[in-house]
Amino acid sequence: MRLVFFILLLANVVVLLALQSARMVGTEPARIAGQLHPERLTVIDEPAPGATAAQRSAPASAAMAASSACVDVGDFSSRSAEDFETRLAQLSPGVLPKKRQVQAPPQHIVFLPPQAGQAAAGRRLAQLREMGFADSAIIRDEPTRRWGISLGLFSRVELAEARQQTLRAAGISDARIGEYPVNSARYAYRLVGLDEATTRRLGELASSLAGVALHSCQ
Repeated sequence: MRLVFFILLLANVVVLLALQSARMVGTEPARIAGQLHPERLTVIDEPAPGATAAQRSAPASAAMAASSACVDVGDFSSRSAEDFETRLAQLSPGVLPKKRQVQAPPQHIVFLPPQAGQAAAGRRLAQLREMGFADSAIIRDEPTRRWGISLGLFSRVELAEARQQTLRAAGISDARIGEYPVNSARYAYRLVGLDEATTRRLGELASSLAGVALHSCQ
């Protein structure tokens, strides 16, 4: 009986020691000591549970907007449009502008070609008025037609052609039809996908050109 008692006592001691050892292994100091380089751990911020998709994507949207500006630049005459295109190519070779006409077509003038000088134009004007074309006038403000004779301005080419036929019927065979004023059509450009730096340089270029403005696309 004594042997059995000592065997049971020894078994209880072994079990007690085993349970105490298990508790010590599972304590907080032991777990911390078992971590691999805990000083290298980084906390990552997650979006708040209630954050919307727009709020989570705001930084990306802002970055995209900064590189996708859209601006309109105008107005240009035919000659100044060519100059702008040349300077724009030097400013930003990768930008491809979209050109469009922004003004209604010009009027049509019925006129006689330039005369030999002011005196000759005066004599021809007197003849025309004697023939009943009282609305005739000497052209003075256009270099390419100076000292010619204006015989009427018309918004539609059909009306100009009818006036030309009337003049020819009266024996005035040298009457012509032309655009008035010369190169009067106006143009504008739309540029898309500009970054902030290019938009700023484009604004500086526009401000150096008389009558030209830059504004965001409508």
